[in-house]
Amino acid sequence: MIRGLFVFTLIILCLNVVYVFASPLVRNQMLERKIHDIASNHGNKTELALQGDVMTFAYEKGIDLTERNLLIRILDGETIIAARYSVDVNYWRYSRHYEFFPVSSKKAALYWKHER
Repeated sequence: MIRGLFVFTLIILCLNVVYVFASPLVRNQMLERKIHDIASNHGNKTELALQGDVMTFAYEKGIDLTERNLLIRILDGETIIAARYSVDVNYWRYSRHYEFFPVSSKKAALYWKHER
């Protein structure tokens, strides 16, 4: 009985640790997928409207992204979207710093480096 309770508590603790440290990675993948979708299916939207779409999605998912860290350009019919943000995760005494760089394409990553 005691052993079962201990094993159950240990499993719950491990699941909690995995959730705390893996959730920023999952959110980044979701944001990168959304950025890619917005860039490929933008229609006739302006850069400001695209920025609003990305910022709304980031806010809904709890991602701390600011307009200053978001780059959107429409060049020759191709939309380039790149972002940069960081997340600090703390769990008891252990902390981890994640830095993310979601982009819509490889060209967007190169454009971000030259622009910033």
